[in-house]
Amino acid sequence: MTVLDMPSKEELADIVILHSCTRNCMGVENNAVGCCTLYDRDYIIGPIPDSNKLLERYRETVNPEATHEELFVDFEEGKTLFPERESWQTPKNFPAIRVDMESTSHRCQYLGDDNLCTIHEIRSETCRKFSCGHVKDLLAQMSL
Repeated sequence: MTVLDMPSKEELADIVILHSCTRNCMGVENNAVGCCTLYDRDYIIGPIPDSNKLLERYRETVNPEATHEELFVDFEEGKTLFPERESWQTPKNFPAIRVDMESTSHRCQYLGDDNLCTIHEIRSETCRKFSCGHVKDLLAQMSL
């Protein structure tokens, strides 16, 4: 008889987070990646305090020629993109992750069609640390 390899607490937490974020976001069945989309909410993916470090990691792994403006939106641009949204009128919320202005949901430009982050391994500190209340509750209930 062999002993099954059990996932570590961190691995199990990652599985729970991935499932919730891509299939049960905010506890709503078939809802996905709310924190990576704006829709019509007063919401911003920022501030990104480690923007310079993220830009360095992005240049090392994705595009050596990438510029700050390609990855981020700064206050002056942001306030004109969404003048009706208070969070985009607040300087302390910047720099923010650039969103895809062509998508109706205004998705993070790094969100793939499969609802997975295309830069997950190098993502920002803001994204790395964020957990919605639903995910926090799930992890607490599971003691993870």
